[in-house]
Amino acid sequence: MKRRLIALLAAVSAAAGAGDEPQQEAPHVVRQAIADGHAKATIGGPLAEESRRRLNATGTLHLSVQRIYLFDQANCARLQLDFTQYDALPPGTTQPAPYTWSTQMSVCADGHPPANTARRRK
Repeated sequence: MKRRLIALLAAVSAAAGAGDEPQQEAPHVVRQAIADGHAKATIGGPLAEESRRRLNATGTLHLSVQRIYLFDQANCARLQLDFTQYDALPPGTTQPAPYTWSTQMSVCADGHPPANTARRRK
């Protein structure tokens, strides 16, 4: 499971596409969420292209990351990642609409999973 989430993060990190909106890479967004508690960005590159292909979408892919809690290990947190693919037209639908999906992951600012998953006490 952790390998899949790290692979997801790696795919998002490869994001660098064209478009009118500025795009960020996922590691920057994740680091910002670990430090500040939250972060949002428009994602491009291979992950956005795959999302558009699978959902017959013409819109942008947005990522919102919320820190759930910090771990005792420095710069590591449990995060909620919420993706929104705009103008999606999944099979069985007739009108484009936003499509969302979410996942959680435990990750450190360096992209690796935490070695110590004890929660930080406030």
